[in-house]
Amino acid sequence: MRLLQATTAFLALLASSPGSAAERCAVLFETPGGKIEHKVLPHLSVAGLASEEAFSLPEDAPPNVRSIQCGREAIVPGPNDHKLIQAGYPLSIVITGRVGVLEAVNGQLRFRMLEGEMTEAESELVQQAINAAQERLGMQPAAAP
Repeated sequence: MRLLQATTAFLALLASSPGSAAERCAVLFETPGGKIEHKVLPHLSVAGLASEEAFSLPEDAPPNVRSIQCGREAIVPGPNDHKLIQAGYPLSIVITGRVGVLEAVNGQLRFRMLEGEMTEAESELVQQAINAAQERLGMQPAAAP
């Protein structure tokens, strides 16, 4: 429920932002009291990483980050998204009314929808993206969903 509330707030922020940025990212983090909070980080970018660059949180990230959330123009994971998994963070991709998450489960990358559905074409593109990412990570290709 907390994730859906944070996602709703994030979608509202994206809708109210001037212009259409290709990517806007935030973190979900745990407070000392155990509550999950959401914080937009203007300098956080996954898509902007150079191909040889590893992912790291920006200096303005709060402690105890649990996951990264990026609002994008497409639900399909990008070529740098596996770098978050290497760094230990699942990635939620948010796009108008839909939320998908890229995560590692038992050494395999997995993409699943938390809210909404993918089209058949998107599902095929997601599978291709996951297989390519697993190759970059040295993992076995994922089984089709």
